[in-house]
Amino acid sequence: VCKANLDVSIKAYKNPPETIDPPHSSIYPRDDVEL
Repeated sequence: VCKANLDVSIKAYKNPPETIDPPHSSIYPRDDVEL
């Protein structure tokens, strides 16, 4: 699951802000906290 989250974060980061959904922004900081 951790690896999958990292892949999603990388894809979201590479994609333009328009592609990133608001909920993803909330999850992104959670990943940073877990790391």
